[in-house]
Amino acid sequence: MTKRKSNRWFALQASLLCGVLIGALPGLAGAADPPAGQAKTVSGGSTGADRKTEGNDTGTAVCDISGFTVKSVAPKGSNLTPNDVIKVEVDKLDELMAKLGQPECKGKRLALFFGDQPMPDLTYRPIVYSPKKNNLIYFSVKRDDKSQEIWRRALGVPTLKGNSTLVSIGLADGIAIGSDAKIRLNVIPEGRFYAWLAFLALLLIAFLVLAFKSDLLRDAGPSPGCGERRPFSLARTQGAWWFFIILASYLLIGLVTGDYLTSITAQALVLLGISAFTVVGGAAIDAGKQTPQGKAQQANAEAQANGEVVQAKVGLQAVQTAHDAQTALVTAAANAVQAAQKVADTSPGNAAAAQAAQTALVAHSFEVAKAAQTGATVAESRADLAEKQLKLNAARNQTESFFIDILSDADGVSFHRFQAAAWTVVLGIVFGCMVWRNLEMPAFNDYLLALMGISSGTYLWAKTTEAKVPTP
Repeated sequence: MTKRKSNRWFALQASLLCGVLIGALPGLAGAADPPAGQAKTVSGGSTGADRKTEGNDTGTAVCDISGFTVKSVAPKGSNLTPNDVIKVEVDKLDELMAKLGQPECKGKRLALFFGDQPMPDLTYRPIVYSPKKNNLIYFSVKRDDKSQEIWRRALGVPTLKGNSTLVSIGLADGIAIGSDAKIRLNVIPEGRFYAWLAFLALLLIAFLVLAFKSDLLRDAGPSPGCGERRPFSLARTQGAWWFFIILASYLLIGLVTGDYLTSITAQALVLLGISAFTVVGGAAIDAGKQTPQGKAQQANAEAQANGEVVQAKVGLQAVQTAHDAQTALVTAAANAVQAAQKVADTSPGNAAAAQAAQTALVAHSFEVAKAAQTGATVAESRADLAEKQLKLNAARNQTESFFIDILSDADGVSFHRFQAAAWTVVLGIVFGCMVWRNLEMPAFNDYLLALMGISSGTYLWAKTTEAKVPTP
């Protein structure tokens, strides 16, 4: 190929490439936006019907009812049962209805709003609409699964005085029109509330009486005898804690929402299951330790602890006697000081009398110091006796006090018991507060449920190694 032919071939290729690029540039860069106020056109030809106005991508007018306002609202019934009707007074309602009849509002649905949320599938009843009736429009209240979340928001944090809720109307797929109208929902029926409260109080009182007069909340194991009781059980206390929290939550939710059938959630069952497993596991561990070897070890520990208590009592009696004698010497020294001072006062110039008074004062100070020492010894002996008595009670499987029992093993307060009790109390309070605020059983996530499981598992594992008798 000659040089001239090569140049011609190269020019042809370049012209073709330029043509392709020129044709592709509008598609790559996009059509330039028209100046402000000028309509832009659609590719493929532009007609009057194809033009789109600036800021309106649909090419149709917008159904706008924002210019209207709600003047007042009132429920027919204070509890808003499914048979009740909410009455809404709208300023210029006839104009609003005319607006809804225009083509741009075709297919739009007027809905009742609680706060900023429209009630699903709740439409006005045009049969009762009449501008001559003070611009009133009526909505039949409907409570179902679709509107349950909105009702929970309106009824959450219930009080005996009722909950105040902002009510308006608007398009179901839009926002509510302006409104300052509120209704007060009587969310807690007082009659049923006091009836359930009395029932729950009686149940709780009966439970507490049984808990302190029987072994309902106490550890398994041999009785300490001598009319004493076994210690309280942490696992059984946790089970009772969650039982009453979930029971009270269930009653509150049913009382306010009327939902007595679906309020129990999987998370609530898991919490009850963890508590029940902890109770059963703790009882099994206690029962497994009641072997002949364990009983013999407990008997030896009790005998040893009893001997230490007797010895501590004898020592306390001895130091108490010495302290009482020293207290008597202090009293005698104080009387001697008074007598010597009296003689010195009656003989101002008598140096011997003054010296005797000074000597008596020094002797009294000395006896007081010795009395302080013996008193400290008595306090130490009493503390030692109390500690040995605790060990004897632990060896006998005997109760001390509720909090000491649930937080302690035979050697005293243990951390694994403390952390299990702390998490139980904290999560129980959180559970109750969320029920009161949202009127539904809270959905604890997997991490919180795992935390409860780990806490209970740690308690059971540590219980297998807990000392049943005090460690020497």
